Amino acid sequence: MREKCCFSDLSDVAENLPLPAPGSESPPQALNYSQIASAAVAVSQSAQDPSVSSTETLLRNIQGLLKVAADNARQQERQINYEKGQWQGFLKTLEGALHNFIIFQLSQNHIKRH
Repeated sequence: MREKCCFSDLSDVAENLPLPAPGSESPPQALNYSQIASAAVAVSQSAQDPSVSSTETLLRNIQGLLKVAADNARQQERQINYEKGQWQGFLKTLEGALHNFIIFQLSQNHIKRH
């Protein structure tokens, strides 16, 4: 059985949207998405099956969890990149110190031989 989508009939939405008066010469305005969404929700809730509402709630909850997971993944990636930079700096410092130590040891051995 195929469920009817709550947004399949949005013909009533146009009736709920504020429209300019005919003949008004005002410039076109940007769409107000919150008004459109509110009107769509009002229409969908008026003739909505409770199972569709719970399904929509579940999907919104899943969407919220996915957003949190994505934010956490980005934060972890930033932390990993920061730590990677810290370790790279440490290794460069250590490499420089070892290089200087080896040069010093070689020069000391060269002095002892001659």
